Amino acid sequence: MAISTDFQKKLDYYEQVYFGLDDPVPFKGDLKCYPVLVKDYYRFYNCFGSISMDKTIKMVPDEYGRPQKVSNPKGIGQSYLEYLIEQMWDQETGPFITAQIMDLFELVFHIKKGMYCSHCGKLVSYEDMFKELDSFVQEEVKKAQSIYEETVKAQEEKTGAKVNDYNLPEAIYDKIVQTARNDFFIQAGTCPECGEKMKDVFSIKEGNGLVSFVIKDVEINSVDFDEFKALVPRQNILDYDGDKYLDPDLKEELELKAEMQNKDYTSPTLEKQLVCVGVATGYTLEYLKSITMRKLSMMLRSVDKMRTYYAQVQASMSGMVTFKEDPKHWIFSDDRKNIKDELTSLDNFEKKFSQVT
Repeated sequence: MAISTDFQKKLDYYEQVYFGLDDPVPFKGDLKCYPVLVKDYYRFYNCFGSISMDKTIKMVPDEYGRPQKVSNPKGIGQSYLEYLIEQMWDQETGPFITAQIMDLFELVFHIKKGMYCSHCGKLVSYEDMFKELDSFVQEEVKKAQSIYEETVKAQEEKTGAKVNDYNLPEAIYDKIVQTARNDFFIQAGTCPECGEKMKDVFSIKEGNGLVSFVIKDVEINSVDFDEFKALVPRQNILDYDGDKYLDPDLKEELELKAEMQNKDYTSPTLEKQLVCVGVATGYTLEYLKSITMRKLSMMLRSVDKMRTYYAQVQASMSGMVTFKEDPKHWIFSDDRKNIKDELTSLDNFEKKFSQVT
């Protein structure tokens, strides 16, 4: 998805006002996008795939059964939201992708999966609900067990025949558990605060040929979701530009070039990043787990640039090395990539396209 000029300006504003201070970004309604903490690093990347799929291609087996990429004409004409929901309905991939996007919503919006009351705003998480379910079922079984024991003992007194087993028969036990579960979920659909009907926190709405997500009472349409999938990576991944438009041939050429240049480079694991920053700064592991992913990346980069700068200055002052230019100070050097000739905004792309058609 190419980023329009107007939304790019909004992202630049977010970076200055919210990203830098690790503040949540107002999204829509009362929803806010919170930055992801280092402790949720793996959880974030585990569900990141739900907003980074390429809807223009699909995998099909070749004549030998090996997967290969082919163009996906249907996906090209769909919004990303339509494509995502279609994947959620797929029998094979659906459960996995659904779990991914629901987990991402929970992680970013700080809203737990569960039941929500539009009338009073009460939210009951599924986690708490199932804890209550276990307690409710155990209590119902306990009541039934007590009644069964009394009945058996009364029968003993009446007949004089001794019964050695006072436990509920398996068939009766299973029926009581199932009945208790059914009763609980009937009650769970009613708000414990105001008695109004509750609904799922996260749901899908269909109508007039359109689809949207509904989070509590906020409807997320295709335009909103495009902004969401552009905002979340940039809020959490430093210098992210994975969805900017690249000419397909140029993209392939750049990927090959990057692969050759980085053939001996291995990206550091999270553990190594934490250890390196901890050794350089003295921060504890527990503290580093509590900061945002964005700040950890910036710390690691700053530590490297600081050490490199002072090493260059020391070498230059000793006369051992001569640089063509004075070393750039690690605080004020520019991190921006000069790739404006390789990337283009949606607006510029449309202008160029109109010139040749």
